Amino acid sequence: MLSAQHMPKNSSHSWGVTILAKDDSGAVMYHPSGQLQKTKVPMEPGRYANGEPQSLYFPDGHEKVGWFKGMAQIIWE
Repeated sequence: MLSAQHMPKNSSHSWGVTILAKDDSGAVMYHPSGQLQKTKVPMEPGRYANGEPQSLYFPDGHEKVGWFKGMAQIIWE
């Protein structure tokens, strides 16, 4: 279950939601060791109180483009 409590307070280049990796046919992928392969994916945008979308990642042109903003920044916005 996704929870803001487990999201980083500050920006992060490596934070994301971890899911099982799947190939083009939708089959789960495995490492050569036999363990399930996992990957991180970005979250969908949130919503401001007025219904407008709020990106959770820094936009193109920002010095940290693509990084997760961090909960402090998201709440501030």
